Amino acid sequence: MQHKFPLTLMPFRNAVEKAHQLCQNLRMTYLEHLDKTNECVTLADFGTQVIINKALHNSSPQHVVIAEENGDDFLKITTTAQKELIILIVSQVLGEKLTQKQFVNWLDYGQRNISNNAWVIDPIDGTLEFIKSNQYVIGIGELENSKPVFSFLSSFSPLLNRAIHYFTWEGKSYRYDTFDGIMTEIQVSNRSISSARPYCNNSDLSKIYSIDFVEDDVFSTLNGYISIASGEADVLISLNFANTSVKVWDHVGGITLLQNAGGVISDIDGSELDFSHGHLLSNNTGVILSNGKFHEELLIKI
Repeated sequence: MQHKFPLTLMPFRNAVEKAHQLCQNLRMTYLEHLDKTNECVTLADFGTQVIINKALHNSSPQHVVIAEENGDDFLKITTTAQKELIILIVSQVLGEKLTQKQFVNWLDYGQRNISNNAWVIDPIDGTLEFIKSNQYVIGIGELENSKPVFSFLSSFSPLLNRAIHYFTWEGKSYRYDTFDGIMTEIQVSNRSISSARPYCNNSDLSKIYSIDFVEDDVFSTLNGYISIASGEADVLISLNFANTSVKVWDHVGGITLLQNAGGVISDIDGSELDFSHGHLLSNNTGVILSNGKFHEELLIKI
């Protein structure tokens, strides 16, 4: 069934589409300097966060913001030329001239003591793919009482040369194609464990589970949420939380999307992910995303 895009979500749509425009402008700037693509994605992170923060301020100014980037890093790691470039491009995209002070203030907007209500932003998820092919996800999630309650993910496809938005609205999950303006409900697949389409970021997992994991086109964690919520994949497992600093913005934006589409998420022991410890998922050891048809079977094998 097709729907009209919700007016209440237009601020998010407008913000991520402006952010994609920023990213494309940056890539055009750096196309002839392939040795500087890391600089491109770093500037894209900063600029995207500024654009989204301005939109969140207009939507829910009382919320705290938990985000990947900050003004101190921007001032320290970018050159004068890079600062001028990203501020110029963001100003052009927004249609208003920003000073460096305003840019830094918007970059740090809402980043204060964690409260019950918080926006969680991942400005560019899929850094390596952004560098290689320009495929990436912009993630926005909302926490209430440390529980995810809203998702808005926007995936840019270099093959389609446009963005596809995935979001939650009135208890369901949707896909919106910016090309034809069609909004359709998405749901997880009904595949069982014997026919599952799994993805893996750890080759040792195939030794633990009775299904063959493959590394395919899930280029980021948030894209994994999109793939399973859309029924394209069925399970994604990560056991490496203990060895890495897993951040909340890698997950918050995708959880409600997956759950509203019929999927299930848990730690590898079946417990919930704990978002009450600031930026880090320090109270968890791993994560299992699935279509929900065989989630308990996966827990048994841990």
